[in-house]
Amino acid sequence: MSKPLPGPLSGTVVVEMASIGPVPHCGLVLAEMGASVIRLDRVKASGLGIAVPARLDALARGKRSVALDLKTAEGLEAARALIERGQVVSTSIYEGAMALTAMIHGFRAAGRWQDGRGDNILDAAASFYRAYATADGAYMAVAAIEPKFYQALLAGLALGDAMPAAAQLDRACWPETARRFAACFAGQTQEAWTARFAGTDACVSPVLGWAAAATHPQAAALDLFAGEAGAALPRTAARFSATPCPPPSTAVEAGADTLAVLQEAGLPAVLIEAACARLTAQLRPA
Repeated sequence: MSKPLPGPLSGTVVVEMASIGPVPHCGLVLAEMGASVIRLDRVKASGLGIAVPARLDALARGKRSVALDLKTAEGLEAARALIERGQVVSTSIYEGAMALTAMIHGFRAAGRWQDGRGDNILDAAASFYRAYATADGAYMAVAAIEPKFYQALLAGLALGDAMPAAAQLDRACWPETARRFAACFAGQTQEAWTARFAGTDACVSPVLGWAAAATHPQAAALDLFAGEAGAALPRTAARFSATPCPPPSTAVEAGADTLAVLQEAGLPAVLIEAACARLTAQLRPA
């Protein structure tokens, strides 16, 4: 296979079946952690209607692409040979969604979460955990759960003397508190509120659009986006101090690595020739 990349998963080979959603995202995370990810692509595009140029295919970055026709004997044999040499990661949209709800399931088990919409602190029931409109039609996000953060929020809104911090968790007070918070935020622009809460522990931040979020100072400080101007894409994996990885390489066209990967895998020449011939035939203009 190809030369191992640095990273905690260096030397690990993963075979990914081309798809959408959690599978390519999982493959990207593994690739960013140093795994050698081989994506098995179709020889002919699926026609899903959401294709983008390879250089903008965020979830295909850092991977090699082998295009095989799995409806043919040679394509299926080649795919099986690659799978035997790597690891297949099994995941689904359902599993990915459930993984993101682990904390909520813990809250439910502890009796701290109600199933009704808007009944919980974290789903906009609480006045101190929601978004508020500003004078210019933008929004500020508020997440001042801890008492010390809530006190900083009240101070920033100049409500520290008018509202008792001790009533923060009193649900009966939330509607009126939310009304007063909304009136305050509506009185100034997002820029003004951002400056007002900068450097405080109030857990108040501006709600940004896609472009503004990508150029935010925190994104720059974290070196979060990589790529050319206008096509910068976010990195997804956690960073490891002892085994750092460079940003993932730009995605290649489907099938670009077919010959090289099959040869590196030691497949019989006749099988490689048949698989590549099928790919060439599919790519040939009608």
